[in-house]
Amino acid sequence: MKIKAGIVGGAGYTAGELLRILLHHEFVELGGIVSSSNAGNPIHQVHDDLLGDTEPGVCLGAWPATKTWCFCA
Repeated sequence: MKIKAGIVGGAGYTAGELLRILLHHEFVELGGIVSSSNAGNPIHQVHDDLLGDTEPGVCLGAWPATKTWCFCA
């Protein structure tokens, strides 16, 4: 069973490393990345080293209520 997880503060170095870990974890489904400074930008534009690892998605401006776990970076 996979847990749904997301990251708050998704623009910094720590968030990028956490993203890399979560993307390759077999029991985690990445649900969202919140970044007020990059809301609406594609994830791979914020973390260009993850280009090809991330599905097309954008940074959110607010935390969606459906996530189970929240990592703060």
